[in-house]
Amino acid sequence: METKVLQEMGLTENEARVYLFLLEHGQSNVSALVRTLPIHRVNLYDLLKRLIEKGLVSFVFEGRSKKYAATAPR
Repeated sequence: METKVLQEMGLTENEARVYLFLLEHGQSNVSALVRTLPIHRVNLYDLLKRLIEKGLVSFVFEGRSKKYAATAPR
């Protein structure tokens, strides 16, 4: 799946990039996302919040760490 397809479905470019990263790599914390994607940490938290509100991303706590994961595309 490409970011262009997701953008046509209503996601921003960065939302699409984060979602695709989580689909490909599974659960991830914000630190790993920041290292891999050229998106500032503060913006990344906003993107993740919007993706959670859209039902595309969920999170779990592992100890004191929050891990994010993409929900399966339908």
